[in-house]
Amino acid sequence: MARRSVLITGCSQGGAGEALARIFVQNGFKVFATARSLRRIQHLEAEGIDILELNVLDSISLEKTTETVSSLTGGTLDILINNAGAGYMTPLLDMDLGKACKLFDVNVFAPISVVKAFIPLLIANKGTIINIGSYVDALPVPWQGVYNASKAALRSLTDNLRLELRPFNVDVVYIAAGGIRSKFLDNLETIHLNKTSLYYPGREILEPKMNYENEKSAPSSMLPMEFAQEVYEAAIAMVSLHRVYAGTQVPAALSTMPPSERDQLLAGRAGIAAFAELIQKRDT
Repeated sequence: MARRSVLITGCSQGGAGEALARIFVQNGFKVFATARSLRRIQHLEAEGIDILELNVLDSISLEKTTETVSSLTGGTLDILINNAGAGYMTPLLDMDLGKACKLFDVNVFAPISVVKAFIPLLIANKGTIINIGSYVDALPVPWQGVYNASKAALRSLTDNLRLELRPFNVDVVYIAAGGIRSKFLDNLETIHLNKTSLYYPGREILEPKMNYENEKSAPSSMLPMEFAQEVYEAAIAMVSLHRVYAGTQVPAALSTMPPSERDQLLAGRAGIAAFAELIQKRDT
């Protein structure tokens, strides 16, 4: 019996994709780990993992990778995991439109392009598509509204894709990822509030919050291999799970409490309440 196969995007060292590649190969899968640069995934070859260069924003790169995988699997693919993604954190009114559009290209449109490229291989094996999203798709965490919106858009497209691919027996699962100990926060651009920003007067309060300084210094997130195990179990489930929570999640009460209470809690955590007090004192 031929080995089952999985292709994973965004497998650079130190991230969730790397852990996913390891979990699947440990469970007997033929694994195709991809990244924009082979240098970032070269170390995985020694673990029996096939490495491929893939820029998810480049149609030629996608076509080349699809052809390579097809030639190595006989034209099939069991699981596709859209893990590649990016972050962009900023107050919404300080948003750089070009950076916001680039974020949507990576987090929203690229996963659909990847699916479109590999769908013949997935249909051939009645495969499964896993889109890695985030629990913030339905939670208005301040200072990352553009990122939140990109994950909400991915969730919506994933739900539609699940229905549209039903006639072809291809399952589609959305992973609402929580906190994972990776280089995601370290790779974010550091926010320095501009003097023209509405929030500049509160920079001493807000910049540490916007740059996640507490989270970086005292990480409480799930280890990548633990996260990868949860995703693996969702990927091989014999029933469609639609939406799966993996990684360290926010307290369940936060997503079920009345919006006014939720907003008050989020405002406190993000420094908004303290900044509001500062503004009120300044204006009195």
